[in-house]
Amino acid sequence: MKPTTYDQLKNITLVLLVLLNIGCIWIIFSKPDFRDKHNDRNGMFAGHLLEKKIGLDQQQIEAFKSLKESHQKELRSKMKEMHEMRKGILDNLDNDTFDIDAYSQKTASIQKELDKMAFEHFRELKSICRPDQYESFDKTMKEMFLKNPKKKLDK
Repeated sequence: MKPTTYDQLKNITLVLLVLLNIGCIWIIFSKPDFRDKHNDRNGMFAGHLLEKKIGLDQQQIEAFKSLKESHQKELRSKMKEMHEMRKGILDNLDNDTFDIDAYSQKTASIQKELDKMAFEHFRELKSICRPDQYESFDKTMKEMFLKNPKKKLDK
């Protein structure tokens, strides 16, 4: 390549990279509602979705928040217990006398408790709803927790 062609290509590439960086920075800092809406870790996006799709009133939203907070506290302790069990399994990979069946039974027991907790939590959430909201609640829960609710599961 000629030095002038190389310099032009280098300059064009540099300008494109600078513009790309400016665009990324603009997207990150100018759209806080987009980031917040998709970050349900600490936000109330699920609550807003339920409010919109089911038609929850303010009293129901407050009850939902309270149930969600208590459920998450219980869930964290069980998840920590599950994490410790799985860590124990990995820590014993070189142990020839390790009883994987016993550990598997314990993790299965914890998973069973997690499933029961989730079931009871959704029952409690549904109990907040009025009878005219039950159908919308069921439909919304399926949309939120099934990857593709329109797909038939019993194929």
